[in-house]
Amino acid sequence: MNNRDLRRYDRLTRVQTFGRERIRDFNPTSKAGALFARIDRYLVDVDAARIEQVPNRVDKAGLLTRIRQNCRNITRTAQAIAVSEPDFIAAFKPKRTVSEAAVAAHTDALLAQLESQPTDNADAQSAKQALRDRFIAYEMEAEFVTNLRADREALRIIIQQNQGETQEGIENTAMITSLFDRAGDDIQELNALMINRYQREPEKLKTWRAASRIESAPQRAGRATPATGLTTAASRDTNATDASSR
Repeated sequence: MNNRDLRRYDRLTRVQTFGRERIRDFNPTSKAGALFARIDRYLVDVDAARIEQVPNRVDKAGLLTRIRQNCRNITRTAQAIAVSEPDFIAAFKPKRTVSEAAVAAHTDALLAQLESQPTDNADAQSAKQALRDRFIAYEMEAEFVTNLRADREALRIIIQQNQGETQEGIENTAMITSLFDRAGDDIQELNALMINRYQREPEKLKTWRAASRIESAPQRAGRATPATGLTTAASRDTNATDASSR
């Protein structure tokens, strides 16, 4: 929740406490009783939304590190093959894979070169197997392409899941704001009721007003006024007074 919603949450809890401490003053079936019951419900709903508001994001750091390392192994091996075949490296040029998007794009490019596709004909599948064998000849794992594909799919799933969690967090934030807006309308109704009910009980009315207001946001300290050669109005008045007394 943002700072404004936190202040509205605090007001809601104060109003709830006020109602519970004076439960004998209001019949549960009365207008005030129904409004205080709705305040209780708002708080239950807000607390539930707050729990789901923070995305339960999956950490990708370890997976990204492994994918980067596997990509580097492929590039390094391609450079070794290119010692005797300079043109070989063209399809496996090393890339800067700092960002998540760059890692995904580079991995996709490598898989496109090495991985057999269902749409490949027999000749294309044989050519890709021969290409993979050249890397395996340099002691890369026999399943290095299969493993890279598995990691790439795991990354895709995590990204999708985290995006979904973020969207749910945004939706919960909007829900919380809507709940506070509706609670504000109910508090406005309660305010009229409390003023009418406690107009001859000033202490209770004072307590209600303190409970039902939204606290002001903390103010930042103002900037110090820089020293200038200008004379302030107060100093001019002082100087004028001093001059007239001479």
